[in-house]
Amino acid sequence: MPDLHIPSQRPRTRRLFRCALCGHRLRFGSSQCGACWSRTPLYNRVGFYRGLGVGLVVLTALGFLMSL
Repeated sequence: MPDLHIPSQRPRTRRLFRCALCGHRLRFGSSQCGACWSRTPLYNRVGFYRGLGVGLVVLTALGFLMSL
């Protein structure tokens, strides 16, 4: 059997947001811009979505308990 070499590729990073100051495309989850080092928006961080999910679960549970 021939030895097949499949080159490994790094997964592409998703850059959904842009820096408000310089326009650099930000990696998701970064707390600072890689170009100008300014703080990124809160919604670019993973903790924001975790907190949002926990808050929605708590509000749903409270709504369910209030309806009993």
